[in-house]
Amino acid sequence: MIALAAALAATATFTAPVPVGSAVPSNQVANPLSIQSDPREGTWMQFASPQGERLVRIAEGGHASAVELPTKLRGEGLDLTPLPSGWTLAVNRYWPGDSSEELACQPVGSGSSLSALASRAPRGSAASEGRCSELVAAQLSPRGHWTAVQSLPHSFGRESFTSEPVESGGQIELAWTEEEQFAPIRVAVARTGHSFGPAHLVRSVLHREANRVLFPVIDGALYLRGEYAPNPPFGTVRFWVDRRLHVDGSLGPPQFVHGYLVREPGRSLEGANGSELWIWGEVFQPLQFARRTRRASTFARQHVIVKESDGDEQLTQSHNHRTLIALDTPVRAGRSQISAIEISPQGRLGPLRAVEPQPSGSEHELSFASAIDDAGSALIATSGGESGGQIWLHASTARCPGFHTKVLLTTTSRGAFQISAGRKGVFQVAWIDSSNQVQVSAVRVRCAATQ
Repeated sequence: MIALAAALAATATFTAPVPVGSAVPSNQVANPLSIQSDPREGTWMQFASPQGERLVRIAEGGHASAVELPTKLRGEGLDLTPLPSGWTLAVNRYWPGDSSEELACQPVGSGSSLSALASRAPRGSAASEGRCSELVAAQLSPRGHWTAVQSLPHSFGRESFTSEPVESGGQIELAWTEEEQFAPIRVAVARTGHSFGPAHLVRSVLHREANRVLFPVIDGALYLRGEYAPNPPFGTVRFWVDRRLHVDGSLGPPQFVHGYLVREPGRSLEGANGSELWIWGEVFQPLQFARRTRRASTFARQHVIVKESDGDEQLTQSHNHRTLIALDTPVRAGRSQISAIEISPQGRLGPLRAVEPQPSGSEHELSFASAIDDAGSALIATSGGESGGQIWLHASTARCPGFHTKVLLTTTSRGAFQISAGRKGVFQVAWIDSSNQVQVSAVRVRCAATQ
C-alpha cells in the first residue's frame, strides 16, 4: 500500500463575525472604515456612524468594546495613534461654529455642491478672520479614561495638520502647522495623562525656503525634512535636509540627502535600525525601491519590484518593519492578477507571489486589503468580480510561503473592508455588510497539511 504525503500550505481560520455598530451609507462619507494595530495588544477600529465617528477596541481574541469619544473628537477627521506605553493620542479637526462655519470655510470654485452653497453663505466672524476650524487633542489612558480635550494653539485654518506623535520617556512630542505652505511650525510636549505645554515656534530647516516640509519619524524620534529645488518653490527637487526636531523648537545638525532618487515622487517607509526605504513608480511604469542606512547621504542601488503597476499598490508594515506590497500586476493575454511581494526589514526583496486572478471579461475588478505580522505571516482579503459581496481570505507564512489556498469569510460585504495584524499574531478583518452593519472577525494564519 502506498501512503500519499500531505503537502503543507498556509491557511486561515476565523471566528464568528461580531457586529459592532451601524455605518453610514457608502455614498455619504469618503472613508467609512479604518483599522490599525496597537503596538502592545489588539486593534483599534474607527468608522462613521449615523451618530458621528465611532471608536472600538478589539482584543486579540476578537472581543470588541466601544470607546466613547468626547464630543470634540467625533468628527470624521479623527486621527488616532496608539503609543508604546499603552496611552493613545487622538487629534481631530474641530469646528467651533459647527456645520455653518464648515460650510462658510469651503473653498469657492471647487465644483462641489457644498462649495457652491458656501459661495452664497454668509461669512461668520470666525471665517472672516481665517479661523476655519482648529486642531484639538486628548489622551486615552490604558484604563479607558480620556484627558480633557485641548485646543492646539495657532492651529486655526483649513490646511492645518499635525505630525505623527512620538513618545519617549513618558513624554509625547507633537508638531503642527496651520498653513498649507508648511510655515510656521510649532512643537509642544506633554507628559502622559497631562495636557500639552507651551507651543514653541520651530526654526526653518535652512535659511532658504523649502519646496515642502515633512515630519518623518526616524528611529523613534521626530524630525523635520525639507525638500529643496534650485528655484523654490518651483522646479525639480535636488536634495533633502533632515534635522532632529527638539521640543523647544530648536533643530539638530542638518543631514543632506542627495542623488537622483530624491527627485522621484514616492513614499518613505522605515526599515531596520532607522534605515529608510524609498518606493516610487508611475502608473503603468516600473515600481521600484531603494534603501539607505540612517547616516547615509545617498540611497543604495535601486531594485525593480515589478516591471509594471497600475498605481494602486497597497503598502503595509509589521511592527518590526517587514513591508508587504499588494498590487494588481499584468499577466498573459491582457489579463491581470492580484499579487504580493515582501521587502525584509534589511531591504531584501522577496519573490512576487500570485494571490488571485482578476475576473476575465468582467467590469467588476477585485478590490483587496492586506497585512503582515512580525513573524512574516501575511493575510490578503479580496472581494468583487462576479461574486458580489463575498470576501475571500488568502494566507501565507514564512514556513509555508505562497497564497495557495483561499477561504470564504462572508457573502454580505458591501465592499468596504480592512485588515490589521496584531502584535501577538492574530489578524483582525473588519467590513461593512449589505445592511450597513460593521462586522469584525479574528483570523489566525497557520501552516497546515493539505491533501
